[in-house]
Order: sequence, then structure tokens, then C-alpha cells
Amino acid sequence: MCVPFCFVSLLLSFVVLFSHRIHHYSIERQSDGTVMIQDGKRFKGPVELIAHHERQLDGFLTKPTIPCERKSEQVPMAWPYVTMLELERALIEKAESLNLQVNP
Repeated sequence: MCVPFCFVSLLLSFVVLFSHRIHHYSIERQSDGTVMIQDGKRFKGPVELIAHHERQLDGFLTKPTIPCERKSEQVPMAWPYVTMLELERALIEKAESLNLQVNP
């Protein structure tokens, strides 16, 4: 059995702080390579998606205005205490243990 395996595209999200509440938007990678939020328009990539929403209130609760940038020494986290790299390794190991083809 051969199953396409690309977890990175499945884990993109955008976080907005609005009215003292945190809102998460999943950014979904489509089969044609474009990305979109649920029920939204398709964009070439996440940068174009965010640039669009900075100009138009089109699916988000508010327009994003202030970036929250991660410091260069900060490791991207998938969940508390689980880095993206650790998640990637665990997913690849699991796929391989199920004899699934892994496409990094």
C-alpha cells in the first residue's frame, strides 16, 4: 500500500488574538498545492493567504496587524513539550512501521 505522507502541510495554523481570546485557523494544503482556511479562498502559499487577510476581512474575526515572531533560537512546537521535529520523527517511524511509503 502506498499512501502519500506529508504531515507538514497538515499542521499549518494561524493564530489571532481578538477580544482577549485566542483563535486558531487551520491552514489546509489542497491537492493542487494551494492553501486555504476552511470555506475560504485558495492561495499559492501561506504568505499570500496572510497578506490577503491583512487587507480584507474575509474569514478571520479581525485583520492581522501585529506579527508575533518566534525568536531564531526558539524551536517550533507542535504541542506543549513536543517539538515539530519530534512529531515529524514519530510520524515517520509510525508510517514506516505500517509499511507505508514516506515522502519527506
